[in-house]
Amino acid sequence: MYALPLLFAVDPPPGRDRVANDFLALHAEGAIAIPSYPAYRHHEMDWIAARLSGGNYSIDPIGPFITNFLWLTRDHIYALTHLHFYRTMFGQVPVELDVRTIALLECLIARAHGDDDIDLMFELIMCYVTTRGYDEEQARLYDALIAAKLPRLIDRSGNLSYQAFAETYHPLLVAWMLLVRRADMFDPQPANPRRGRFDRLSAVMSALPQGDLLGFFAAYASVIELDGPHPLIDPIFDIHGQRFVRAVEVLR
Repeated sequence: MYALPLLFAVDPPPGRDRVANDFLALHAEGAIAIPSYPAYRHHEMDWIAARLSGGNYSIDPIGPFITNFLWLTRDHIYALTHLHFYRTMFGQVPVELDVRTIALLECLIARAHGDDDIDLMFELIMCYVTTRGYDEEQARLYDALIAAKLPRLIDRSGNLSYQAFAETYHPLLVAWMLLVRRADMFDPQPANPRRGRFDRLSAVMSALPQGDLLGFFAAYASVIELDGPHPLIDPIFDIHGQRFVRAVEVLR
Protein backbone atom coordinates (compact mmCIF):
# COMPACT_ATOMS: atom_id res chain seq x y z
CA MET A 1 0.00 0.00 0.00
CA TYR A 2 2.87 2.38 0.76
CA ALA A 3 3.91 2.12 -2.93
CA LEU A 4 0.71 3.85 -4.08
CA PRO A 5 2.29 7.33 -4.03
CA LEU A 6 4.70 6.21 -6.76
CA LEU A 7 1.81 5.12 -8.94
CA PHE A 8 0.22 8.48 -8.30
CA ALA A 9 3.42 10.19 -9.45
CA VAL A 10 3.16 8.40 -12.82
CA ASP A 11 -0.56 8.91 -13.36
CA PRO A 12 -1.71 11.58 -10.89
CA PRO A 13 -5.32 11.08 -9.73
CA PRO A 14 -7.27 13.76 -7.89
CA GLY A 15 -5.70 14.33 -4.51
CA ARG A 16 -2.30 13.00 -5.53
CA ASP A 17 -0.38 15.79 -3.81
CA ARG A 18 -2.28 15.32 -0.56
CA VAL A 19 -1.59 11.58 -0.51
CA ALA A 20 2.10 12.11 -1.32
CA ASN A 21 2.45 14.81 1.33
CA ASP A 22 0.74 12.63 3.92
CA PHE A 23 3.11 9.78 3.10
CA LEU A 24 6.15 12.04 3.39
CA ALA A 25 4.91 13.43 6.72
CA LEU A 26 4.38 9.94 8.13
CA HIS A 27 7.79 8.87 6.86
CA ALA A 28 9.49 11.91 8.42
CA GLU A 29 7.87 11.15 11.77
CA GLY A 30 8.98 7.52 11.62
CA ALA A 31 5.39 6.34 11.72
CA ILE A 32 5.98 3.99 8.76
CA ALA A 33 8.99 2.31 10.39
CA ILE A 34 7.02 -0.63 11.76
CA PRO A 35 9.33 -2.78 13.92
CA SER A 36 7.94 -6.05 12.59
CA TYR A 37 8.89 -5.15 9.03
CA PRO A 38 12.13 -6.70 7.69
CA ALA A 39 14.94 -4.20 7.04
CA TYR A 40 14.51 -4.22 3.27
CA ARG A 41 10.92 -2.97 3.64
CA HIS A 42 12.23 0.10 5.46
CA HIS A 43 14.73 0.66 2.66
CA GLU A 44 11.95 0.42 0.09
CA MET A 45 9.96 3.11 1.90
CA ASP A 46 13.04 5.30 2.22
CA TRP A 47 13.53 4.96 -1.52
CA ILE A 48 9.91 5.91 -2.21
CA ALA A 49 10.22 8.97 0.04
CA ALA A 50 13.42 10.03 -1.73
CA ARG A 51 11.82 9.69 -5.16
CA LEU A 52 8.74 11.64 -4.11
CA SER A 53 11.06 14.36 -2.82
CA GLY A 54 12.85 14.54 -6.16
CA GLY A 55 16.03 12.80 -5.02
CA ASN A 56 17.68 9.39 -5.03
CA TYR A 57 18.26 6.93 -2.24
CA SER A 58 21.43 4.93 -2.53
CA ILE A 59 22.30 1.92 -0.42
CA ASP A 60 24.23 -1.27 -1.09
CA PRO A 61 21.71 -3.95 -0.05
CA ILE A 62 24.01 -6.87 -0.84
CA GLY A 63 27.42 -6.02 0.61
CA PRO A 64 26.43 -6.21 4.32
CA PHE A 65 25.79 -9.96 3.93
CA ILE A 66 29.39 -10.81 3.00
CA THR A 67 29.92 -12.79 6.22
CA ASN A 68 26.62 -14.69 6.42
CA PHE A 69 25.41 -15.06 2.83
CA LEU A 70 25.51 -18.86 3.07
CA TRP A 71 22.41 -18.75 5.30
CA LEU A 72 20.27 -16.30 3.32
CA THR A 73 16.79 -17.57 2.53
CA ARG A 74 15.21 -17.32 -0.90
CA ASP A 75 13.00 -14.45 0.33
CA HIS A 76 16.06 -12.62 1.66
CA ILE A 77 17.75 -12.86 -1.74
CA TYR A 78 14.65 -11.63 -3.56
CA ALA A 79 14.55 -8.65 -1.23
CA LEU A 80 18.17 -7.83 -2.07
CA THR A 81 17.60 -8.06 -5.82
CA HIS A 82 14.59 -5.76 -5.63
CA LEU A 83 16.49 -3.17 -3.63
CA HIS A 84 19.25 -3.30 -6.22
CA PHE A 85 16.64 -2.75 -8.95
CA TYR A 86 15.39 0.35 -7.16
CA ARG A 87 18.93 1.63 -6.72
CA THR A 88 19.68 1.20 -10.45
CA MET A 89 16.30 2.54 -11.56
CA PHE A 90 15.49 -0.95 -12.84
CA GLY A 91 18.77 -1.33 -14.67
CA GLN A 92 18.93 2.10 -16.26
CA VAL A 93 21.72 3.46 -14.05
CA PRO A 94 24.55 0.98 -13.28
CA VAL A 95 26.04 1.33 -9.81
CA GLU A 96 29.48 0.82 -8.33
CA LEU A 97 29.97 -2.29 -6.19
CA ASP A 98 33.23 -3.41 -4.64
CA VAL A 99 34.97 -6.57 -5.81
CA ARG A 100 33.79 -8.64 -2.83
CA THR A 101 30.15 -7.71 -3.38
CA ILE A 102 30.38 -8.67 -7.05
CA ALA A 103 31.89 -12.00 -5.95
CA LEU A 104 28.95 -12.42 -3.57
CA LEU A 105 26.54 -11.93 -6.47
CA GLU A 106 28.41 -14.65 -8.37
CA CYS A 107 27.93 -17.00 -5.39
CA LEU A 108 24.19 -16.29 -5.22
CA ILE A 109 23.80 -16.81 -8.98
CA ALA A 110 25.56 -20.17 -8.59
CA ARG A 111 23.17 -21.10 -5.80
CA ALA A 112 20.06 -20.18 -7.79
CA HIS A 113 21.36 -22.22 -10.71
CA GLY A 114 22.04 -25.20 -8.44
CA ASP A 115 18.52 -24.91 -7.05
CA ASP A 116 17.12 -24.68 -10.60
CA ASP A 117 15.46 -21.43 -9.54
CA ILE A 118 15.14 -19.73 -12.93
CA ASP A 119 13.33 -16.58 -11.79
CA LEU A 120 15.74 -15.82 -8.96
CA MET A 121 18.75 -16.61 -11.13
CA PHE A 122 17.56 -14.17 -13.80
CA GLU A 123 17.06 -11.44 -11.19
CA LEU A 124 20.54 -11.97 -9.76
CA ILE A 125 22.12 -11.89 -13.22
CA MET A 126 20.26 -8.65 -13.85
CA CYS A 127 21.91 -7.27 -10.70
CA TYR A 128 25.30 -8.49 -11.91
CA VAL A 129 25.14 -6.82 -15.33
CA THR A 130 23.90 -3.53 -13.86
CA THR A 131 27.07 -3.01 -11.84
CA ARG A 132 30.03 -1.05 -13.14
CA GLY A 133 33.13 -3.07 -13.85
CA TYR A 134 31.51 -6.50 -13.97
CA ASP A 135 33.48 -9.30 -15.64
CA GLU A 136 32.38 -9.63 -19.27
CA GLU A 137 33.68 -13.20 -19.56
CA GLN A 138 31.56 -14.14 -16.54
CA ALA A 139 28.59 -12.35 -18.09
CA ARG A 140 28.95 -14.48 -21.22
CA LEU A 141 28.76 -17.56 -19.02
CA TYR A 142 25.49 -16.19 -17.64
CA ASP A 143 24.31 -15.50 -21.21
CA ALA A 144 24.68 -19.23 -21.86
CA LEU A 145 22.68 -20.07 -18.72
CA ILE A 146 19.89 -17.73 -19.84
CA ALA A 147 19.83 -19.25 -23.32
CA ALA A 148 19.67 -22.75 -21.83
CA LYS A 149 16.79 -21.90 -19.48
CA LEU A 150 14.58 -19.89 -21.85
CA PRO A 151 13.31 -22.89 -23.90
CA ARG A 152 11.76 -24.20 -20.69
CA LEU A 153 9.58 -21.08 -20.61
CA ILE A 154 8.92 -20.24 -24.25
CA ASP A 155 9.66 -21.74 -27.67
CA ARG A 156 11.08 -20.07 -30.78
CA SER A 157 7.57 -19.34 -32.05
CA GLY A 158 6.69 -17.42 -28.92
CA ASN A 159 4.48 -20.09 -27.42
CA LEU A 160 4.62 -20.38 -23.65
CA SER A 161 5.64 -23.66 -22.10
CA TYR A 162 3.24 -26.07 -20.47
CA GLN A 163 3.70 -24.26 -17.15
CA ALA A 164 1.00 -21.97 -15.84
CA PHE A 165 1.24 -18.35 -16.96
CA ALA A 166 1.68 -17.30 -13.33
CA GLU A 167 4.92 -19.31 -13.28
CA THR A 168 6.32 -18.01 -16.56
CA TYR A 169 5.41 -14.35 -16.93
CA HIS A 170 7.82 -13.00 -14.31
CA PRO A 171 10.98 -14.88 -15.38
CA LEU A 172 10.17 -13.91 -18.97
CA LEU A 173 9.79 -10.27 -17.93
CA VAL A 174 13.18 -10.33 -16.20
CA ALA A 175 14.69 -12.18 -19.18
CA TRP A 176 13.43 -9.42 -21.48
CA MET A 177 15.04 -6.80 -19.24
CA LEU A 178 18.27 -8.81 -19.30
CA LEU A 179 18.33 -9.10 -23.09
CA VAL A 180 17.65 -5.38 -23.46
CA ARG A 181 20.47 -4.66 -21.04
CA ARG A 182 22.94 -7.01 -22.72
CA ALA A 183 21.84 -6.07 -26.27
CA ASP A 184 24.65 -6.73 -28.76
CA MET A 185 26.91 -8.03 -25.99
CA PHE A 186 24.65 -11.07 -25.47
CA ASP A 187 26.87 -13.99 -26.45
CA PRO A 188 25.71 -17.37 -25.11
CA GLN A 189 28.79 -19.47 -25.83
CA PRO A 190 27.95 -23.08 -24.90
CA ALA A 191 31.58 -24.04 -24.15
CA ASN A 192 32.66 -21.39 -21.66
CA PRO A 193 36.00 -22.15 -19.95
CA ARG A 194 34.57 -20.98 -16.63
CA ARG A 195 31.69 -23.44 -16.61
CA GLY A 196 33.48 -26.11 -14.55
CA ARG A 197 34.41 -23.66 -11.82
CA PHE A 198 30.86 -22.29 -11.81
CA ASP A 199 29.32 -25.76 -11.47
CA ARG A 200 31.60 -26.59 -8.54
CA LEU A 201 30.64 -23.36 -6.80
CA SER A 202 26.99 -24.11 -7.53
CA ALA A 203 27.28 -27.46 -5.74
CA VAL A 204 28.75 -25.71 -2.68
CA MET A 205 26.13 -22.99 -2.57
CA SER A 206 23.16 -25.35 -2.98
CA ALA A 207 24.18 -27.88 -0.33
CA LEU A 208 24.03 -25.81 2.86
CA PRO A 209 20.54 -24.28 2.41
CA GLN A 210 19.24 -27.82 1.85
CA GLY A 211 20.76 -28.94 5.15
CA ASP A 212 23.35 -31.15 3.46
CA LEU A 213 26.34 -30.23 5.59
CA LEU A 214 28.46 -33.19 4.50
CA GLY A 215 27.66 -32.42 0.87
CA PHE A 216 28.73 -28.82 1.49
CA PHE A 217 32.13 -29.87 2.83
CA ALA A 218 32.64 -32.42 0.05
CA ALA A 219 31.76 -29.88 -2.63
CA TYR A 220 33.99 -27.23 -1.09
CA ALA A 221 36.88 -29.70 -0.88
CA SER A 222 36.54 -30.10 -4.65
CA VAL A 223 36.61 -26.31 -5.07
CA ILE A 224 39.78 -26.03 -2.98
CA GLU A 225 41.47 -28.85 -4.90
CA LEU A 226 40.67 -27.55 -8.38
CA ASP A 227 40.20 -23.79 -7.95
CA GLY A 228 41.84 -22.92 -4.64
CA PRO A 229 40.19 -21.42 -1.52
CA HIS A 230 37.21 -19.20 -2.33
CA PRO A 231 37.83 -15.59 -1.23
CA LEU A 232 34.40 -15.28 0.40
CA ILE A 233 33.68 -18.79 1.65
CA ASP A 234 37.03 -19.51 3.26
CA PRO A 235 36.87 -16.56 5.74
CA ILE A 236 33.42 -17.72 6.88
CA PHE A 237 35.01 -20.74 8.54
CA ASP A 238 37.00 -18.37 10.76
CA ILE A 239 33.96 -16.24 11.59
CA HIS A 240 31.40 -19.03 12.02
CA GLY A 241 33.72 -21.90 12.93
CA GLN A 242 31.79 -22.88 16.07
CA ARG A 243 28.56 -22.87 14.11
CA PHE A 244 29.96 -25.51 11.77
CA VAL A 245 31.43 -27.52 14.65
CA ARG A 246 28.05 -27.71 16.40
CA ALA A 247 26.37 -28.76 13.16
CA VAL A 248 28.90 -31.56 12.66
CA GLU A 249 28.38 -32.75 16.24
CA VAL A 250 24.63 -32.97 15.62
CA LEU A 251 25.30 -35.24 12.62
CA ARG A 252 27.38 -37.68 14.69
